[in-house]
Amino acid sequence: MNPLLLDKMADIINAKSKVFYAVVPRMKLEYMDVHGESLQKTYCHVLSIVRLKQQQGKKRNVWNIYETDIENVIRKISQRDRHFADRIDRCELTTTDVEIIAKRASFKAVNLKISPMAVD
Repeated sequence: MNPLLLDKMADIINAKSKVFYAVVPRMKLEYMDVHGESLQKTYCHVLSIVRLKQQQGKKRNVWNIYETDIENVIRKISQRDRHFADRIDRCELTTTDVEIIAKRASFKAVNLKISPMAVD
């Protein structure tokens, strides 16, 4: 996966959302993954999304979306939507693309609702 794509997603979230803030740490995150019947160490980049304002009834404020989950979502959407695949190849994401990728890669845990206009 193109690492610039994660940076672009974080930039769009930071520029167009009042509620969420996104960070892409430079170091890869280490986690355990199941391969066959054994666990193996895996390293990948992470898109960390943080809720800036605490909401009533919401306990979770930070989500880590793994690069591998984002790759899977992009691959599935690209198979059906050629225009989406072209935007991914050119690294020219729209706000709708970022919303869809974040929602599907987080298994519907994050619903960004990004404004198409820049937030001051």
